[in-house]
Amino acid sequence: MKQRKRTAKELGLQINEAKRSMDEVKARLEEIKNEKVISGEHEDVMTEEEYKLFLQMKELKKTYKEKFEAMKMAKSEADHVAQLIERSNHELIEQVMSTAK
Repeated sequence: MKQRKRTAKELGLQINEAKRSMDEVKARLEEIKNEKVISGEHEDVMTEEEYKLFLQMKELKKTYKEKFEAMKMAKSEADHVAQLIERSNHELIEQVMSTAK
């Protein structure tokens, strides 16, 4: 159970890093868009830098989704194990109490 919780925590940190990177890419794309507006360039034509950022964003989103699903699964497994432990403890206490009578 501890390992699953540790895994979920590590995945959470990786998710946060992916989100931070996504925010940086998004901010840079906005900068480029604003620069185009100021310079009067066509906004619909994508530059090489924009294309690279677009591909990077796509990869970051994929990573984010994968890590998020893995984290949900790890948390779910940890919760399930905790429930099994709780149920076993309860059954053990009942057995001890019935034996003591």
